[in-house]
Amino acid sequence: MTGEAPAARLARRIGSDPLLRAIAAEAARQDLEVYAVGGLVRDILLRRRARDVDLIAGAGAGGLLSWLAERSSHRPVTFAKRVVNHRLTIGGRTVDVVELGERSLAEELARRDFTIDAIAWDLRYGRLVDPCGGLGDLAEARLRPPRPDAFRCDPLRLLRAVRLRAEIPRLTPDAETERRMAAEAPLLARAAPERIREEIDRTFLTPRGGRAMAEADRLGLIEPWLPESRPLRGLIQNRYHHLDAWRHTLAALAAADRPRRLAPGLLPPRWPRVPADPEGPPRPDPDEARLVLRWALLLHDLGKAATRALNRRGEVSFHGHETVGERIAKEVTRRLAFPGPRAEAVARLVRLHLRLVIPPEGRLSERALARIARAAGPYTELLALHALADQLASRGVGWRRTRRRLLDTVAALFEVEREIDARRRRGRLLTGRDVLDRLGIAPGPRVGEILREAERLRDLGELETREQALAWLERWRPDRA
Repeated sequence: MTGEAPAARLARRIGSDPLLRAIAAEAARQDLEVYAVGGLVRDILLRRRARDVDLIAGAGAGGLLSWLAERSSHRPVTFAKRVVNHRLTIGGRTVDVVELGERSLAEELARRDFTIDAIAWDLRYGRLVDPCGGLGDLAEARLRPPRPDAFRCDPLRLLRAVRLRAEIPRLTPDAETERRMAAEAPLLARAAPERIREEIDRTFLTPRGGRAMAEADRLGLIEPWLPESRPLRGLIQNRYHHLDAWRHTLAALAAADRPRRLAPGLLPPRWPRVPADPEGPPRPDPDEARLVLRWALLLHDLGKAATRALNRRGEVSFHGHETVGERIAKEVTRRLAFPGPRAEAVARLVRLHLRLVIPPEGRLSERALARIARAAGPYTELLALHALADQLASRGVGWRRTRRRLLDTVAALFEVEREIDARRRRGRLLTGRDVLDRLGIAPGPRVGEILREAERLRDLGELETREQALAWLERWRPDRA
């Protein structure tokens, strides 16, 4: 935070923002005590893009709320617990208004997560209010709670500190804050699981999401809400890994922070923000793609502790850990209240994450790659990135040679996926009427099974034309359905 004075910068930026300028004018007209606060003020001072609006309103807040509600595209939502908070949407921007009630402004600011979020700008009189020393902490890039019991009051602030650091890498908790975070990490076990998941989601959507989780783990902030990670800590792997199972997981997660470096020359230029192709295969939303990949990497090896064994040569193996891991991943996503499609996608990647392992005899066949692409469906790219991150975190015997072969395999997989997509664009080879007429069966589930089998064979390249499909249908035996 250099150059322009904080007050001058806030006055200029808020004065140039039409929504904030209008709110300030309305506060003056109604003679209301209204302050901009939180991330809005912090981001303006850090010269970051500030979009959502946090406000504190004093006595007579009802008048301001009515004025805001008239301009909101959605009916205001009110949360009334220890404080009264209102949420509105104006011009696509979220506006949160906290009523001051009987509290002083200093008391309300001390409720904020960190001192850098406790800086207020008086919209009525254009002045800075900083009772918690947030400006000094911002100048020193220091992350510090405004009071000693902040983490005990809301343990989720522990993860919020990690997320803020991921969003703004220059911010660093001071030594006392880190000590307190590590000491109070067990409190996360009592936080609402869905709130934990939402905070981790926001961390995973930052460019440093994987590295941030390693920092969180250093302070003990993962195990309280993911106890399934405990058996992996110190779990020795085989000669193909240089790290124990848990440190390997964190390394794979960090590798996914740079997806284009993982798959050089193989991803579209702006992956995953690729324009949707209405005629192409369905793709997950870009943010959803990031979340599915990172959650799958975090959970992919949770089945290793239960499947660790020694073979006849005394080497460690984990046969079937992907199947056990899928079951554990489903339990975790259920507990953390994942949206259904994301839970299914994460479980699918965990189940399939070994499918791109290259056999000793050489590269995977085109038919095998077609089966993988079909099984992964819209998550084929994510499965490939998962395999590359997993392999990059496994720097054991022959890892450089394996990486070169894996990159070649991923390139071949993407080519096979494009071929499958091209076949699908040409439309179905068979219709339900073809099945009914050629086999003389009644309408029912069997017709759908036959059509799906034809699609599977088309994806594998075994049926290329309608004539081939009709000939295949003539050979169909009803008992195969």
